[in-house]
Order: sequence, then structure tokens, then C-alpha cells
Amino acid sequence: MLISVILCFTDIAFSQSNKLLYHYKGSAGISTVNISENFDWCFDRAIIGHSIWVGTGFFNTNIKSNAILNNSLSNVSRSIANRPNITFTVSDIAKDDYFRNNVIFETSSGFNQAFMGYQIDYTMSTSVDLNSGISSINGSFPIVNPNFPASVQKYLSASTLVESKNAVIISTASSITSGCTDLRTAILKLSKWIEANIEMLDTNPSNQSTVVKSNTEGDCDGVAHLLAAFCRSLNIPARIVSGYWIENSFSIPINETSTQTFASGNGTTWGRHTVCEIYIPSSGNWVRCDPALRTVFFGWQNFIKMATGSESTNQMAFGYGPGHLSTTQNPVPVPTSFTITPAVSISSPSANYSFVKSELFTGTAETGANGYLYCAADPTAIVGFNDKVTIQNPPSGTTYFGLPVPNNTYLMNACSPANFYAFFETGSTPETYIVGFDWSMVLYRSNGEEYVYAQQSGSMSNINTPNNYGEGFLWQPTIGVLPAYDWLLDPSGNIYGKVKMTVHINDGDTKSDETTIGVSPYNNIQNVTYNTNTTINACAKPILTNVSISGTPTVIINTNGLGATIKGPFKAPLGSKVIINK
Repeated sequence: MLISVILCFTDIAFSQSNKLLYHYKGSAGISTVNISENFDWCFDRAIIGHSIWVGTGFFNTNIKSNAILNNSLSNVSRSIANRPNITFTVSDIAKDDYFRNNVIFETSSGFNQAFMGYQIDYTMSTSVDLNSGISSINGSFPIVNPNFPASVQKYLSASTLVESKNAVIISTASSITSGCTDLRTAILKLSKWIEANIEMLDTNPSNQSTVVKSNTEGDCDGVAHLLAAFCRSLNIPARIVSGYWIENSFSIPINETSTQTFASGNGTTWGRHTVCEIYIPSSGNWVRCDPALRTVFFGWQNFIKMATGSESTNQMAFGYGPGHLSTTQNPVPVPTSFTITPAVSISSPSANYSFVKSELFTGTAETGANGYLYCAADPTAIVGFNDKVTIQNPPSGTTYFGLPVPNNTYLMNACSPANFYAFFETGSTPETYIVGFDWSMVLYRSNGEEYVYAQQSGSMSNINTPNNYGEGFLWQPTIGVLPAYDWLLDPSGNIYGKVKMTVHINDGDTKSDETTIGVSPYNNIQNVTYNTNTTINACAKPILTNVSISGTPTVIINTNGLGATIKGPFKAPLGSKVIINK
């Protein structure tokens, strides 16, 4: 038996110099969030008889978020049960732009113990709506001579942690947004810069904006402070929001056919989290950006807002220890210990985000968690002006020379046929029509370079050409051999690529659309037995699994420079030949 095998083992990974920006529409929410906080104190002696004490709770009925697109908290209710010989009264105390609980507990004459505690329960729902996203018409940039309300104006001021007057912060923000003419683009560029250049950490020694920038790393507080500093240096009001992140996993589409799981947990634990909110002058509202969890113009439905301020320092430190307001005891009992036992549960979580498009941008942050940035889609980019062309699955019943047109091939294999359909809509008066079109398919190498995998151009006299379905256009390329490149892989392990479509309109205009595709980097040869002479010309790297040979044939596998992998089992009897040519 003669076996000539050339094996090539290559780890194809997502290049650290490239990031993906995903654009979304859709909605998400949690119908019921149940939160409880149990507060317990022990004293150095028993509290005897009538006394009045004050403590602080976490949440209150004034919890809300007016950040558009995100976390509309509703149906917030609060309850606290009286205990034997203790009566509780809860009021809300204003603190900056939020409220906290002031809990008065009054003991009766029959009270006699060195322990005191209470539990506050809250019920609420949270929702996210990305279907009316921030568009370029929501404000021009740069902002000149701002005239904001006093409640907003204070969020232009520099602070200890948000150093918007620092020369490095000012020059960096100005450089990032150079050439921007609308507010949406400016904020998006600032967010992309942080995602591309700052490594996200769970904890960090400093959350001071200049330190985060110079060290190129920061936790949720630090990166929120950096984004706020950039914005304030450009006359864009930005405030810091603290709250809690409910640990609950959900799925996000990353193209038309694949999803990835975001976060983890089943909604029974939570942790502290900090985000940034940015003021949109034209609407008079705040929009949420979460640099640590990588969202722009929205925030995930798992976040519960608690506190708002110019920076995160002490926003969550309410001074929980009890203070006595009135007592007849002398000396006054002194608390010796204090504990908080939190609990959370949720019901009916949903995440109905719709993938719109994706794009690449370059960065240097060296962490796998920084591979993606999620953005609420610009509705003007989705809808378009006047005419538009959309790559989409064909309407039911669409035929081509009498044959049904299949759905688009968003995930494909090398050397296989593919189908792509696009639809043109005229929005002009008089109606416009198409005189030509260009299709192209590009795949991305790990260094960000585009490789043109297939392309086609065509022309037509008017939109009613029967072979092009009137307003519809069909492309049916046969995908060729994959070169032996270090490809850029999407989260599903497929080569990241795009199909692009441009139509040429009779009025001289052009309209384009593009959609994300994936190409399998492997040619899986599995569960097969060869009993005759066979030659295989691989279009992608062959992976042989459970392959056997019967008799004495010669099996030749031409890998076209891609190498091959034998995962096993692989069986070949004496007298047979397996030749794997590089």
C-alpha cells in the first residue's frame, strides 16, 4: 500500500485588527422582573420599646429611563411587609436625576430584640425598541453655541473622572470625529474608536477617563467615563447611568441565517453595571450607549437603571446603615453588622432583533470579547430615499423561465451553485427604471482585504424585461475554488463575506444594497466508501471523516494547495492507493 499524504493544520482565527459592526432593528424585553432586597442589622444591645429609625433601599417607584430606544421600564411597583411590632413607611428622596428609598421603621412598645430587618420587593417590566432608530436628521455636527436646558447643561462640565477639558481627550475626540457633519455619525465614530482601541476588563484599578485612554483598558465605569469625556469635549451632553445587569442569555442574529448567544445565565443573578447616555438636542431625549457591552444608540433589555449622575462615583453607595431618629434608650443601640441579600427572577424574556447589515472596521484592542459592536440601524439607511434596491428572498411564486426561484444562498460551499435575488422599487415621479446592474461577491481575508470571489454585470432596456421578473434581478453564480488564504471567519466558523448589488437607473442615479454571506472553508468528505478509481478536485480544504476503501482502487485527492485533514477513522486495505496532492 502506498499512501502519500500532505497534511496542513492551520488555525484560522478572527484577526485582532478587525472588528465587526452589526446594525439591528427589532425589539426585545422582559415582561416581568421580580427584585427583592433583604436588609438585616444587628445591634450591640436590644432595642426596647418605641423608637424610630431610618435606612435606605435600592429601588423605588420612580425608576424610569427616558433614553430612547432602550429600557422603557414600566409597571414598577414596590411593596414592604410590616413585621411584628415594626411598622415601615417608605418615601422617595431625590438624588440628582434619580430617587432612592428612604425607609422609616418604627418599633412599638412590645419590641425587644437586637436584630432589625426588612425586605423590599419590586416588580417591573423592561423593553427595547430599535424600530425608530437615530438617523442623521437628528442633529448637525459640530454643535455650535449650544443652548441646552439647565438640567442638560450640567452634563457638559468636566469632573474628576470625566476629564473633558483635558488636552489629550479634546484632541483625540476632535480627530476621531473630523469630517463628521451629523451627530449620529460622530457618536458612532467615538463608540467605534473605544471598541477598537480599549480592552474591556471586568475590573480595572482606575476608571478615570485619561487613565483608561493611556492604558488602553477599562471596566464598564472607565469606558463609560471615556465616552462621556469625548462627548462633553465636543459640546455633546453625556451622563453616566448606574444600575444592574440581569444575567440572562439571549440570541442575536449575525446574518440572515446564523445567530450567536449573548450573555449567560437564567435570570436569577445580577451584577452592577454602568453605561452612558447622550443627549440628542433635536428630540430633547437621551440615547443610551454601552461601551462595555458594545451597544450604540441602544442598550440591552437586561439592564435596569438605578442612578444617574455626572460620573459613577458613589452613585450606588446610598449609606445603608440605619440611623436613629427618635429613641428613649440611653445609651442608643449601635449597629454592629449589616447585610444585604438580593434576589432576582424574571419571566417571558424575549429578543426579537433583526439583522440589517454588517461592516468591518479596524482596531487594536487585543481581546476576543471586543470583536463586535452592535448598533441600532439608521432608519433612513434601511428605507432609503426615492428609489431603492433590496437583496431579499424572492416573493412566493416567483419563476424564471417557468421554474421556481429558490431563496437566497446565504451560506454556501465552494464549487456549488448559489442564488441571489434583488428587488427594485421606484420612488420617483415619473417612475424610474433600471438600465443596468452589477453583482459582486467578496470574501474577507484576516487582514481586512477584500477578495472578489465572483461578479457579473448586465443591462436591460426597461424594468419590464420578462427574463428579469420586471423589478427583480436574479444572479446564479457557480462558486469556484477557495484560495489558500488566512480567511476572516464569522462567529459560526464560516468565511465572512458579502454579496453586493448596484443598479443603474435611467435618471443617472445608482442605488446599492449588500448582505452578509458565509462560505464554508472546508470540503467535508465523510461516511463514504471508494471501490473504484476516483479523483477528487477539492474546492476547499478537505476534511476526511469515516472514509474507507474497498478493494484495490487508486483514490487521488487534489487539494489545490489547501492541504487536508484526516479526522478518522480512515481505512485502506493493502494494494489500494490514496494520493493526496498538495
